[in-house]
Amino acid sequence: MKSLLKKLTVAIALLAVNACAFAASPAVIRMYRENGGLFGYRTIYQGNTFINNDGLEQVNISCMEPGRQRCKLRLSVMPDDFASNFPGMSEADFELIDEKVKESINETTLSGKFIFNSLCLVAWTYHEDRGAIEYLIYNREAAAKIGVVF
Repeated sequence: MKSLLKKLTVAIALLAVNACAFAASPAVIRMYRENGGLFGYRTIYQGNTFINNDGLEQVNISCMEPGRQRCKLRLSVMPDDFASNFPGMSEADFELIDEKVKESINETTLSGKFIFNSLCLVAWTYHEDRGAIEYLIYNREAAAKIGVVF
């Protein structure tokens, strides 16, 4: 009986370790747009992931200068391990987040936060002086690190 209990304890411990190994890491996406044109942007930059000052894995996406390219987040060009930090989210979800941020700015609100479909926290700011939109998309783990639990 003791050996069975010991084996069961070891098995549970191994399962817990494996579950933690596949858990999402605290991660954030920073989207920044400035000086876009009527048809889009000329410069689109999606950088590599890095660990920011808050200890969160981060990727930056910047869109600048008038041009013809659409500014959008592309999960397909992100490293797989980073994209897996946003389970249950698709590129279409990120487009919906983008639309919600734009709608909020049209209502003359210059900054705010919202939780998107219980999947992520979005904190955004409109910089009126330079016509720039900046928003951060925090996964659940990153939101918890800054005190927002959902």
